[in-house]
Amino acid sequence: MQVAFFSGVLTAFIIETTKGFQPDAGDVTNRILIAIYNNTMNATTPIDLEKYLRLDDDAYKSAVYRNALLYTSLAVSIVISILATLLKLWIIQHERDVSPSGPLHIRLMKRQESYNGSIIWRLEGCIASLPIMNLIALILFGLFIL
Repeated sequence: MQVAFFSGVLTAFIIETTKGFQPDAGDVTNRILIAIYNNTMNATTPIDLEKYLRLDDDAYKSAVYRNALLYTSLAVSIVISILATLLKLWIIQHERDVSPSGPLHIRLMKRQESYNGSIIWRLEGCIASLPIMNLIALILFGLFIL
């Protein structure tokens, strides 16, 4: 649940920061009006509107960096959600497989098979990695805020 909320917050930030790839319309309008005013005072140079419509390199690099942090954090959050869902499904299947029905030796074989599967798939490590991955996503988001 926390990961879903965090992903929603990240998505909202991503939507807002993608605006950084375009120059602010108000600033562009002000700079063009100043250029027109300066041109009326000194009509010898034509107005180059293209330079007012471009985003400067520092702003562009900053927007790329900030969006890269947010998208990476969102990707880690999605991986956490997928992994948690798969682990939950595996645990549900495990509980179903080791349910107390049938002869004792068959139940023991199913339990051992399920245990062997948890070792092969490194279930304990997967479960232990979820909080660490969540921390990584939060650190990436923290770097974005700085």
